Amino acid sequence: MIFHGRRDAIVPPDMANTLYARATEPKTLHFMTEAGHNDVSRNGGEVYWLTWRQLLTQTAVQPNDPTSP
Repeated sequence: MIFHGRRDAIVPPDMANTLYARATEPKTLHFMTEAGHNDVSRNGGEVYWLTWRQLLTQTAVQPNDPTSP
């Protein structure tokens, strides 16, 4: 999972696209419109936190679940 700020003046957004293209599946790329380089979590809004919550929920190992790795 890649988050990148559209206003990033240190690492251009095109570099996030390049990294995403080279990553293996599963992968997701999320651009935060109002974020720069160091404020993605602060300016990513609800989408940022919901995306993290979904990932953690999907990958959480349930105790005593025989289907969990």
